[in-house]
Amino acid sequence: MPWSSDNRPIIVPPSTESLGKRNHDLRNRSTGVYQQYPCFAVIVALVQANETIAGWIYDPINDAMISARRGEGAWEARLRLTPTRPGKVPDMAGSVGTRMRRRLETMTESGTPGVPTLVKRYKCVGREYMDLARGKLDFCNYGGKLKPWDHAAGVLIHAESGGYSARVENSLSYRVDRHARPGNLLLAPSETAWREINRVLPR
Repeated sequence: MPWSSDNRPIIVPPSTESLGKRNHDLRNRSTGVYQQYPCFAVIVALVQANETIAGWIYDPINDAMISARRGEGAWEARLRLTPTRPGKVPDMAGSVGTRMRRRLETMTESGTPGVPTLVKRYKCVGREYMDLARGKLDFCNYGGKLKPWDHAAGVLIHAESGGYSARVENSLSYRVDRHARPGNLLLAPSETAWREINRVLPR
């Protein structure tokens, strides 16, 4: 989303040419992924001064929408999302990248205590954020470029459902970065759980 000189968000409709090219690129990139992982989502965020003030994630396959406005909770239809979350890391289920998954599986095989349950990556960050808000996932870890079109809406929705998130490298809250600089973002049920999960996850 473009920003004005005074940090107000601007919505710019795409030209027919750019929209057609974008749709073509998306079809080419998503067809194979969809065949293996039949899920995807539409993510929209309203951002002002590098902070998300509203977010929407839509699952067109199941016709489900989760949305949030800052300070007003996270909602799915008329249901406010306030999931009950497990208190101990071994009882939690979450999603991590391939390299970290392999390290955690090795830790489990060697009998290392306190390792959480791993859920196969959805290959769709929007759907993972939806299940974080519902309590079907307890934590997620994302590394690399933290693109706002992937994370801006989801981080707000997760927070409004009672979750806690921060960047691993400096423990600071996520802020929208139009340049999508690299980082490591961990989302957890609470600040205490965040610290406990962060101690367990190999780096």
